[in-house]
Amino acid sequence: MYKNNHIWVIFVAAFLVRAAALLVLPERGIAGDSKSYNDLAVRFIHGHGYTSSAAPELPDTRRLPGYPFFLALIYFIFGQSLLAVKIFQFLIDSATCMLLYKASGLLFGRGVAVLAAALAVLYPPYILFANFILSETLYIFLASLSVYFLVRAFKSGAERDFASSGLFMGLSNLVRSTLALFPFAFFLPLIAFSKALRKKLAVSFIIFTCFMALAMSPWIIRNYLCFHKPTLSHSGLGWALWVGSTDFKGQFYPHWDQEPVKSLIKDAKSVSDIDRIFLPKAIENITQRPFSYAMLVTRKFFQFWLVPYGLDLLAAKSALLAMFYRLFHYAVFLLFVFGAYLADKKEKAVSAILALMLYFSLFHAVLIMEPRYSLPVNLYVFMFAAFGFLSLRDKTFGGKPAL
Repeated sequence: MYKNNHIWVIFVAAFLVRAAALLVLPERGIAGDSKSYNDLAVRFIHGHGYTSSAAPELPDTRRLPGYPFFLALIYFIFGQSLLAVKIFQFLIDSATCMLLYKASGLLFGRGVAVLAAALAVLYPPYILFANFILSETLYIFLASLSVYFLVRAFKSGAERDFASSGLFMGLSNLVRSTLALFPFAFFLPLIAFSKALRKKLAVSFIIFTCFMALAMSPWIIRNYLCFHKPTLSHSGLGWALWVGSTDFKGQFYPHWDQEPVKSLIKDAKSVSDIDRIFLPKAIENITQRPFSYAMLVTRKFFQFWLVPYGLDLLAAKSALLAMFYRLFHYAVFLLFVFGAYLADKKEKAVSAILALMLYFSLFHAVLIMEPRYSLPVNLYVFMFAAFGFLSLRDKTFGGKPAL
């Protein structure tokens, strides 16, 4: 068993790197999606409920509550301080690096744990998003907590670890609902094909999903009381499916204030109206051009893995730096593929992480894809890449095996 003597070094290094970036990055402030998150948080602490200024008489249906409530708690304690938000995000992003270290250590040993965590500490997109008023940092932290406890659960067999994993996955779904169906996509096939462990896996699945549902239940109950629908996710599925079935030729997707979306929704009075506009268009795209749709989904699947976040922004500043960033990304991806190939897929914790990565990429290939959506699973790209690199080193030069 590996020792935890590096874990606080990882935490402190991650915090200092993110704090240093605060001193050199230009202030982004409240822009883009940050405006709606901030608006919901401010209105909530001022007693206006979970409503937006765009429709103050109605409960908000667009945004899930996790990140606005995170902002509201910080604003309630420290005032409307963006600096306080960033410091808390530095702390939780540093804790995410620790969780990657611990999960990697449980699966592959200390060498892999140190290298994977070091990559996460220094990875520019994580540093950037910790300095943005956006939901990525909180979401990645909660999802990584769930993964860590899932690894522990399969290692120990302890029901409390399955419960903890389900609870944190439920909380992550209150920030972004991507993983709402993951337990069914992973556990049910595992139960079907594991005769010897079927009963134990079924019990683990029930515990996991019950605690996930428990975490999400206040929001689901709120939606039922407000809209007479026991739903989790915000409205927008019709628009997301239309985006996922439309080829925008060089652009990942247009936002609501960009054409052609802006013209199409000019008469819409609610997000539900927007869904009703786009759902028939999405169905038409899929049913009338199935081959083109299949090719588009395939292309987005590979883009999910091969297009690093921020490449276009970096290319605008320096073609040379963009080239090195792309080469680094490709090298890490190839090492990830090698490490995933070498890893013992009979180890259920390994299979769970690989299944989660596949689930994420398929989800975004079908719906909305842009490079930032790969950030939650890049942690585990680093894990398997570190394992692949150390295994390759040991095969080439000898030495202690990566395991």
